[in-house]
Amino acid sequence: MDYAPPKEAVIDALALAFGCKIDNPHSMAKSVERPLEKLALDSYASSPGGFIGGNGGIKSLVSNGLKTAEFSGEIARLMQSAANSVFTSAATHRAYCSIAKVENFKPVEIDAEIDAGLDSLSGRVIDGDEIKMVWATGKQTEAGQISTWARIFSFSRQLIINNDVSYLARIAKRIGSSSAGIEAKQVANALEATQTLADGKPAFGSSEGNEVTCQSLFIESSLALAIGTLRSQEVAPGIAANAAAKFLLVSPMNEVGAKHAVKELGLSEEITISALAGIPDDRFYVLADPEQFPTISILNFETDQAPFLIEQKKAPIEYDGTQVKARLDTGAVLTSRLGIVRCKTQ
Repeated sequence: MDYAPPKEAVIDALALAFGCKIDNPHSMAKSVERPLEKLALDSYASSPGGFIGGNGGIKSLVSNGLKTAEFSGEIARLMQSAANSVFTSAATHRAYCSIAKVENFKPVEIDAEIDAGLDSLSGRVIDGDEIKMVWATGKQTEAGQISTWARIFSFSRQLIINNDVSYLARIAKRIGSSSAGIEAKQVANALEATQTLADGKPAFGSSEGNEVTCQSLFIESSLALAIGTLRSQEVAPGIAANAAAKFLLVSPMNEVGAKHAVKELGLSEEITISALAGIPDDRFYVLADPEQFPTISILNFETDQAPFLIEQKKAPIEYDGTQVKARLDTGAVLTSRLGIVRCKTQ
């Protein structure tokens, strides 16, 4: 029995079904029928001792293919690509954060307020996976923590034979969006839960030059006060940072009001509005460009292409299907008072 088309066409057909972008898909990719089933058959055929033929029925051969590392690995790779695309779109918080790379779970130091100028997540783990964390202590900041969220996904032989690619794609995209949401929550926690920095002083305060109070949010006087305070922050005694406001960070309920106010003031091209769940409705934050004044660091592992990884997993011998494992390692820490101002209503 001929199980054409070639494997390359099957892989590209699945990639297109997952919504992945590929530059030069195989010429037969769009005509491949039941690509999940064909991938399972190809995986079994190329496995040690695998053979397509004889008296084995299709369902039996597919079942054997599902249990191969090759099949699980290909599904994990496709899911990773689809999840990456969604994460990139959903992780809007990364625009105003810097990325601090760490090599392992051991304690590390995250640079914060660096005096070197000329002016001199625990996370919830499912299916018995062990929680891992790393503590990062900055020179001028509180300790940060990387936490791990992990889950094993099981896909039955019935799902594969039914060629339910859309279900796998939805799971992958959900992993991408939930990873962005979890990481954003760590950013909100870094802003709202940090009481003091490592120097023992409050993370925010008028005496620290990064907090102001106002009668009402999103009126000209409130925004002017916050933006002016950001400009006036000092990098050294008597020397202002002159940091321009680039981001206005607000609660989800205040997003529309903030956009209207910024548009009315003619600042739409200068300031980007970003809503972040976890920020109370009685405040907003003004932030400078993180390339110039990094204030919030997202902690990721040095070896990760993304903060999450979807990888193949060997399914239990009694399970008639395949499995993949998804793991997210992330955290966030407030690293500096310079480049950020909080405005609260009285």
